[in-house]
Amino acid sequence: MVFTKGGDLYFRDGSSSPVKLTHGGELPLYPHISDDNQKIVFSRGKPSDEDFSNIYSVNSDGSQEQALITQQWLTNRGEGTRVRFHPVFVPNTHKLLFNTYLCVSQGPDSPCSVGIFLIDADSGKIKEILAPGPANLHDYVREFNLSPDGKMISIATIGHIDILGITGSDVRHNILAYKPSTSRAQFPAQFWLPDSSGLIVALPNTIYHSTAYGDLPAYTLWRYTIDNQKAVHIPLDAPLMNLEFSMDRFQVSLDGNWILYGGNSDNETSAYLGNLANGKAQLLGDLRPPYFSWSPDSKHFLSGNFLGAIEKPLFPINGFGLSWIDANHYIYISLDKKPKTRIGELGGNTTRLYELGFDKDVDDSLSIKRK
Repeated sequence: MVFTKGGDLYFRDGSSSPVKLTHGGELPLYPHISDDNQKIVFSRGKPSDEDFSNIYSVNSDGSQEQALITQQWLTNRGEGTRVRFHPVFVPNTHKLLFNTYLCVSQGPDSPCSVGIFLIDADSGKIKEILAPGPANLHDYVREFNLSPDGKMISIATIGHIDILGITGSDVRHNILAYKPSTSRAQFPAQFWLPDSSGLIVALPNTIYHSTAYGDLPAYTLWRYTIDNQKAVHIPLDAPLMNLEFSMDRFQVSLDGNWILYGGNSDNETSAYLGNLANGKAQLLGDLRPPYFSWSPDSKHFLSGNFLGAIEKPLFPINGFGLSWIDANHYIYISLDKKPKTRIGELGGNTTRLYELGFDKDVDDSLSIKRK
């Protein structure tokens, strides 16, 4: 795991003593660990910052701290260029993908010129994958998605999706073309199949007739296969809408067989588990807010203060689920008098809860990975 304590970043391997990774400077935030647990990438700044324009890397033994993305490098790309989301590790490598944004104005709906870059956390070298184009509307959350094998990138734009090779080569262009159902800018949601053969895609091209809000934008669901360029519609018993335009309002399982969705608002609280093989939707109950998170084996999920499993009743947890460490362990914030970060462990029909043992000393930034 990596965590911040006293303004510095630490790495701890199993039960060994923590290794201090940073020594002063701006507060290290949002650490990410490479698949081999050898490289940590983090940002520096304030927790309230809305961009990641100062990205660093360091080895897990504390050596070779270096700046990867600097304000100077971004300014050289054009005054006002920013990185709005943390770079994403390419599986089983020390390379990361990230987007740059050069926007017309500071407003949330401002058109931006968006580029995609690949950075080597060992050498610090940055390679342009997709050059920034003309300023257009964009979606920070769903801009691109990396395939599980690390060889392709799917890129969502209003009206279609493109698939590029990790080097920038064109794999498929203008797939799943659609006409948005409303004038409000909406982007497709994309989820790679586990073998990287294609994607599950939600297209915002239909309308849901809500009793509480009237006509709302909604999605149709598709399974797209790259080799034969075939798109198959997946009907769902209950409509797939996304009232609050948040990526967490629906999530496809990592095996591509299930979807969690719903719980969109105080007046639309019903949440569902959808079977992507037959379109059958199981009502889970009233979940608000949902913030769905699937376990790596696609058998369990977190949703707010509930733990769920395929075709089993929801199990309440005294806290708010955050993320999964592996198929049997998850991180959550307890709702005791003093909130604490804890670990839940699945075992048969029981769930064990553990404290980390150093909650009073650890700051907010915490990332835990399996051995």
